Formats: sequence, C-alpha cells, structure tokens
Amino acid sequence: MSSIYSRKLSLEEFEELVESLRDVRDALELKMRTEHLTLSQSDSLGLAKSFLKDRQSVVHETLLLSQSDLMALSTIYRTMTTSRLLFARRPKVLGDLADEFSEDKIYESIEHEIAGKIKTLRSEGKKLNIVFMFGSGASRSDPSNIPTVNEMLNYLVSKFPPEIPFAGKVKEWAARGDVNIEDILTAGYLSTLLISKPVVNKLIGEIIYRESREQVAELREREYVFSFQDLTNRVFSMVSGLMAQAQSNVVHDSVAKLISNWKDDDLLEFAITTTNYDVCIEKAFRKHNLPYTYLGIESTIGVPIVKIHGSVNWFYCEGCQSVITYSVKELEVFKKIFPTSGSCQKCGTPTSLLMVPPIAYKYVIYPPLIDIWQAAMRTIERANLIIVIGYSFGLADDYFFKMMVTGMKKNKSTLVMLDNNPNSISNLENKLTTYHLKPPFPVYGDATETVPRILKVIETARNKASKKVAKNKMT
Repeated sequence: MSSIYSRKLSLEEFEELVESLRDVRDALELKMRTEHLTLSQSDSLGLAKSFLKDRQSVVHETLLLSQSDLMALSTIYRTMTTSRLLFARRPKVLGDLADEFSEDKIYESIEHEIAGKIKTLRSEGKKLNIVFMFGSGASRSDPSNIPTVNEMLNYLVSKFPPEIPFAGKVKEWAARGDVNIEDILTAGYLSTLLISKPVVNKLIGEIIYRESREQVAELREREYVFSFQDLTNRVFSMVSGLMAQAQSNVVHDSVAKLISNWKDDDLLEFAITTTNYDVCIEKAFRKHNLPYTYLGIESTIGVPIVKIHGSVNWFYCEGCQSVITYSVKELEVFKKIFPTSGSCQKCGTPTSLLMVPPIAYKYVIYPPLIDIWQAAMRTIERANLIIVIGYSFGLADDYFFKMMVTGMKKNKSTLVMLDNNPNSISNLENKLTTYHLKPPFPVYGDATETVPRILKVIETARNKASKKVAKNKMT
C-alpha cells in the first residue's frame, strides 16, 4: 500500500529503479573526473551509492521503500533535474517516485495533519501547542553567521593569537578533522577534574586501558593542565562575543512574526526549546515587541524559551547557585571583549558564564540545569506539534532525544524536521522506529526557505480549521 511514509514496488519497478540509480551514479562519477561536484550533487552521489550497496540482492523487504528511501530518491531526482544531467533514457520510475514524494505533497500532508489536530483539540476545549526546537543550523544563515558545532573549531583556530596556551595543539586537533569544539571543551573539563583526583584518574586508566608491562605515561604537572582552562576561558570569550553580537536571521524573524500574529489566538500557543547559546531568537522577539521568559530560571510572563545548554547572557553564581540573566539590550554594551566572569549581585560571589557543552555530568557543574531540563521535559510533553529546525540529534544530546520521545508517546505529537542534510532526517527516522513512533515529516533544504514556507502552512491550516469550527457552531 502506498502512502506518504512508504511505497511498495513491483519487482519490475525495483529493477528499473536500480538501473536508473546506476545511471545517476555513473553520470556523477564521470562529471566528478572532469570538474568539482556541487554540494547537492555530492550528496546525491553518496545517496545513490548507499541505496545500491544496501540492495545488492533482491529480497522481499527490498521492495518496500521507507520514508528515508523516498526522501533520498526525491533528493537525487531533484538534483538531476536542476543540474540538467541528461541520460540516454529518462529514469521514469525514479521520476514517478520523486513526484509521489514531492515537496508539495509533503507540505500538503503537513497542512492536513495540523488542521485535523487543531479541529480535534478545539472540540476538546484545547489549543494546538507548537514547540519550535532550534539547533545550530537555525543560526547559520546570514546575518547571524554563527558556525555550526562542526564548523566552530576551525573558525576559532583562525582567530587564535599564537601566544594563547595550547593554541598550537588545538590547531593540530582541528587539522585532523575528527574533532569539534565540544570535544575540546569536554576534554578540558575532564582533564581538570582528573588531574585533581589522581586516584580517580588511575582507576579510569585501569578500566579503559589494557594491562601492559610498558612504562605508564607520566602525568603532566597540575599547573600545565590547569593552563588549559585559560584556553577554555578564551574560547568561551570568543564564542560568547560572536554569539552576543549575532543578529537574527530569516528563521528567527519568521518564527517571531508568526508568534506575534497569533499570540492571543484561541487555537494556537507556542514555546521555544533550543540547544543554542546565542540570543538571536530573543532579538527577533524584541523586534516584534514580544515578551519572553526563560523557563526553569524565571517566572515572568511571556513566550516560553527553554535553553538546554545555557546561554550567552546567563551567569551562574557558585555561592547562592542562582542564575543571573542579562537582557538583549544589556548585551549591547559588550563590544570587543565579552566577559566570562563577574560578581553576583546577591552574595558577591564570583560568577561564570552558564554555557555548557553536552556532556553527561554537566548537571554536577551547574545544578540549575536540572530545573531547566525539567522545564524542557514539561514543555515537550505538552506539545502537539514539534518543529525541529537545524538540529541533528547527535549522540551527545541523547537525553534531549529521549525527552522528545517521551513527549511524543504521551501526547501523540506530530514531528516536522527541517534540515539541509537528508542523512540527519533519515537517522532520526531510524531512531524513532526503534521506539515504534511515526517518522517525522521531512522537509529538506535551506532553513531560510523552508521555515517561512512551513510557517505559512501552519497559518493556512489554522485558518481552515477555524472556518470549520465556526461552521460547526452555526449548524
């Protein structure tokens, strides 16, 4: 049976599809020998190779295409048509599948799903609770221009003065290509902890390393390891300065505009959850005169914002374990040098930036994060519609993924994932399958284009549902 989520093929269709993908692969590999491939062409080549590799022999399961299969095939076909790579014969079955799983069909399905939810919830006297889940991809576009997690290290390395401790070593790590900024910050935290606890360090060594008769490596001096904290502080200062000055882009502004238009609506309500440290969404809210509140650390009235990893405008006091927040306007006074520490106005104890990489023991460092995560859980559990923007649900944020799974199971939430990497969407689909949850509606492309369109879909669905509700009242 065919649907937006899967497609059953006949043996003849499957054989024709495989032949078409071989044509695609051969055409792109030929092009690659003579010139550079575009990003979309490179992605399509990888997707075609992966599909062919996974289906070398025809078995019964091979003939059932999953949502991620259909999305990959649609991406490949769209690339072929826009790149004008011609074939001796038109890949008909590939084109037919791409049409069936086209962008328009996906947006139509999302609109139908949302309108149905609004109507059902309205009949129960409830609102459609929409949660926008921002990842680093939401702040990548101009004029925010904040590098993603995987891009941030190379950006910082290019700005490092040579006299910074460990600068040369960090450049070596960045050149390897398998290390990102969160890996280094995590290593810094762990190194500082372990050099202060020799017994723990020794035990960990005995647990994770094989026994050897060779001489055990000698520990460095504590002062040397602690000097890595100087690098961490400088990194935090550079990252904080970049993020504090970053402006909102189309993604943030579009979401803020939608919420502003419907903030007093009787059918919709909104919340934001994010793993980002920047204040771009806050700046967008300020443009639209939207009040907001940080759930977990504030109790003011406004659009709820939950910042899972902390924020560039949050400082933590070790003394009274409180979180001091600065407004977007107050951040404007920090131009070239962004402070990474200060003093608590309540007890005078030194404060530090509350920005934490996703490491398992972070709640030990900052106890207030427990309240923030609980707020995130409550927010996601209440959601009927979750819009994920530029967030890949990596292994480091497994706890965040499990929050979403719990919420989806409890509230039967609809999930829409917007990403420019088809692999991120298919990976999430595979994860959700293990929990017997419906896969996300996939929206592939640049967030500056897909976000405004999906918000338009929400408005259209809301208006259609509103008309049906009004009509039912009249009858």
